[in-house]
Amino acid sequence: MDSNSVEQNIRNISHEINNGLSICEVYTQIVRKTLEKENYRNYSVANALNCIEQSIKIIGSEISLLRSIKSERAEVTRLNELINEAIKLSSAYIKDKKIEFVVDLGEDVFINTDVCRFKAALINLFKNGIEAISEDNGYIFVETRAEDEKVLINIGNSGAKISKSNAEKMFLKSFTTKKTGSGIGLSMCKETIESYGGTIKLLSSTSKKTVFQIEMPCKG
Repeated sequence: MDSNSVEQNIRNISHEINNGLSICEVYTQIVRKTLEKENYRNYSVANALNCIEQSIKIIGSEISLLRSIKSERAEVTRLNELINEAIKLSSAYIKDKKIEFVVDLGEDVFINTDVCRFKAALINLFKNGIEAISEDNGYIFVETRAEDEKVLINIGNSGAKISKSNAEKMFLKSFTTKKTGSGIGLSMCKETIESYGGTIKLLSSTSKKTVFQIEMPCKG
């Protein structure tokens, strides 16, 4: 298959996915308006609708990127707000586990990035941490610290230790330790972060705590 055919297939598939996302978005708005009309207030339902809408935006952003690989959609944004939104979305993965987020955000700084892609990278790290906790309880933590013209973001969990052999391969495409995993999550995180001048690494992993560190340049 030549490059033109591949590009056309990508456009066709992207179009169909976007149609499906549009339907999800419309019905989410209908549900929200119906609940407002009936004066029904429930925090869990409202949060679920917010999560669905944010997820639709993230998927839509990735589809847009797929259709135009060379496009840049970077914008200067507040880091703390971005992290808090990612935490809210990631809470959907906790389900019945007694897992809490421990958050210690330092001075709010601005970074230049694609908001949806960076948020997706954070969500992937949080989701991996939640899945690494085999017990019914544990914690995910995130802390930030500004240093000179950069900001350090430490994201960790109380899950199982990552072996040395897995640590060496974890950012490679197609590598996964999950039975149903695709092996693209962490490699995409790395690609997104490095696209905007940042770095990501496994800082440490013990039987008690695993920590990833993201370093991003500050703006403004």
